[in-house]
Amino acid sequence: MSLFEPISKASRWLEVARRRRWILISIGVVLVAVGIFARFWLLHSSLGRIDSDEATSGLMAKGVLHGNFAAINSGNNYGGTLEAYIYAPFYWLFGPNAMVFKCVAVAEWIAVGAVLGKVCSMLWGRATGVCLALVLWVAGPWTVFLSTRLFLGYPSGVLCLGGFAGCCVALARLDSLRTPPARKLAVFCGLFAGLAIWQHPLAIATVLPGLIGLFVDLRRHVRHDRFGLFAWIAPAAFVGVFPFFWYNAANGWPSRQLPPLPGSTLLGREHTMFTQMIARGIGLRDLNGQWVFGRVTVLLLLLVFVAMWVGALRLVRSNASMGLACIFG
Repeated sequence: MSLFEPISKASRWLEVARRRRWILISIGVVLVAVGIFARFWLLHSSLGRIDSDEATSGLMAKGVLHGNFAAINSGNNYGGTLEAYIYAPFYWLFGPNAMVFKCVAVAEWIAVGAVLGKVCSMLWGRATGVCLALVLWVAGPWTVFLSTRLFLGYPSGVLCLGGFAGCCVALARLDSLRTPPARKLAVFCGLFAGLAIWQHPLAIATVLPGLIGLFVDLRRHVRHDRFGLFAWIAPAAFVGVFPFFWYNAANGWPSRQLPPLPGSTLLGREHTMFTQMIARGIGLRDLNGQWVFGRVTVLLLLLVFVAMWVGALRLVRSNASMGLACIFG
């Protein structure tokens, strides 16, 4: 065997890896271009018009510029108003410009994809995180449509949940919970959790299991350190959710007096989440709410849920951050 044969083989392997890398980069560029084109077409079609829900964000942003610092969407008596504060500087610079309004929405949803991709990369590697971000960028007509909407509490709520998840994963990887970085992460973890619940109270359905998963993953630390960490998370969470409590305390707790909507039972909401929201999010329902492939689509949705549960069980058995991988996966 030649002395240079191992070097030659290594060179060939590097060349193959380089080619695969460029192929993946090319696919990523194509997907980004497809997402940009889809949103450009959408914003210049009848589907790009600003509806009444979006107009609320614009009107509240205008109110912010006139000193009306609203904490809650008064039309619903729940739901945060971060979108109004994010859009207010752009309203001041450009006025009531519809295209600027839509671009702010798209930019905020791009930030959502970047944050969720980063969390995914922290759990399963950079390649998986990039794939998730690209999937969120082009995954289904409903997801693309939603990414052009600046609904109050929607993009900012998901963004805060992504920040919360990232802080939880980072905390689970620490060797010591008594260091300043651990306390800093705990404060941000609680703050993101509180902000998410302020944007929409249903965020507690993710925050509470996330904190339980974090507590499980920190079981290698002594109990005193774990409870000491949560002593930093709790007050920070209260600061984040404070606008919600402030609004309710000042107005006689109107959030407790919401009129029940048809089908708003717990089972009804769960049914709607799985058969409507998730189905639309993964492209199994069109923009009109109809099944894309008829009744066969219901079977596809069931297969997706089975795959999700199997994946979660595999993560519990193999991932170092078992609780967080299962919850945030």
